[in-house]
Amino acid sequence: MESIWLLFLVGVGLLLVAADTLVKAAEHWALKIRLSPLIIGSTLLALGTSLPELTVSLIASLQGDVDLALSNIIGSNITNLLLVLPLAALVSPLRIGTTKTQRNGWIMLLVTGIFVVVTAWWWTALAGWGLILGAVGFTCLEYWWGVNGRTHEDKQQFKRKERSNTHTLALLVIALVGVVIGGVLTVRGAEALALSWGLTTSLVGLTLVALVTSLPEIVVALTSSWQKEAKLAEGSILGSNIYNILLIGGLIVITSAGEKQLHPGLIGFSLSAVAVVWLLRQYCGRAWPKYVSGLLLGAYGVFAWFSLRPSF
Repeated sequence: MESIWLLFLVGVGLLLVAADTLVKAAEHWALKIRLSPLIIGSTLLALGTSLPELTVSLIASLQGDVDLALSNIIGSNITNLLLVLPLAALVSPLRIGTTKTQRNGWIMLLVTGIFVVVTAWWWTALAGWGLILGAVGFTCLEYWWGVNGRTHEDKQQFKRKERSNTHTLALLVIALVGVVIGGVLTVRGAEALALSWGLTTSLVGLTLVALVTSLPEIVVALTSSWQKEAKLAEGSILGSNIYNILLIGGLIVITSAGEKQLHPGLIGFSLSAVAVVWLLRQYCGRAWPKYVSGLLLGAYGVFAWFSLRPSF
């Protein structure tokens, strides 16, 4: 048991240090290549912080445990929206973006709906490849928006700040690797702890593993918010959810194509996306009040309670 706790704590420690470095390096790199921090957050950071989910879900799917694989990405997306986002907003007020954040919110809602359709009626390899192609398209679209934003909404930001040094990219890669390794160690430690406590597979997938695989997103988002980098926080959360669905979801479908997968977590999965996109529209251009974060955290508590209840 001591070795399990050591593995878990080492993973968390590495995750914290690497995430702090990653946020600073990402901001500097965004300025160096003249792309909005939100674009860096919704692509590079989002992909990096989604790797623990990718690892857990893909292994589970290949081993035939599709329920665990789906539970992980569904639970992770709910956690990002109902726990990570409001916590980041409580650490420091997050001004909701007026352009790219809004577009990414609608994209997240769209791909959420598509994934519900795939799980209920179209669980085929073709649909899986379509989701992965969507992930590639999203990445290209984000880059195009970032380049276009150099002369529009991000113009003043590039004027205010200096370019970074030539070592920024290397630091960014090292920090990203640190986040991934820390996330994997943390996940393995948490899984071992869960098994030692006798928790069910369903509970482990939808709550504990989903929460633990979201630790990179939690740490990156909270660190970004603490450092007043709202765009990095918003971008990493929305982008992570989009990649969870398109990339990881697509791989799960391809490796387990066949029967339809009607997962009980799809309701919370869909409602949380609708609620957050509505809030992004309502508070466009300003920070939402703290009671909104409280409501989202309360909703996460309800979700966790309903998920935990069957195991007692």
